[in-house]
Amino acid sequence: MNTTFESDHSRIVNHASINTLNSVRDDVRSEHYLDTKRYPTMTYRSTGMRELPAGLWSLTGDLGIHGVTHPVELTVRFGGAVTDAYGNIRVAFHAHGSITRSDFGLTYELLKEAGELLVGNDITIDIDAEAIRPL
Repeated sequence: MNTTFESDHSRIVNHASINTLNSVRDDVRSEHYLDTKRYPTMTYRSTGMRELPAGLWSLTGDLGIHGVTHPVELTVRFGGAVTDAYGNIRVAFHAHGSITRSDFGLTYELLKEAGELLVGNDITIDIDAEAIRPL
């Protein structure tokens, strides 16, 4: 996915960049789900961060999908820092959370040919991120 970082601490994801490597599952871009023509992006604007036990952090923010915004909490773990071969400092993070897609107006049921759901109502969010600070 293509993302950009805005100075107001918002993360913007272009829905058209979503590629699950499965043409049926990629139907989430259609008007039945994300409706990328009417809602080309989703946003996450951080509103706070606090330290948790065991080296974890709670990142709170407002997630906007399909024209609806709700607060979402992500649990963040620092993955470490290294200096790369060019002298840049690289840091890694993993964030985890969940949402209920019907809270965002996403209620269409995408079914496989066999009749099972491809997308459940409870959606797990896992983000692996790396940042670079050039020296």
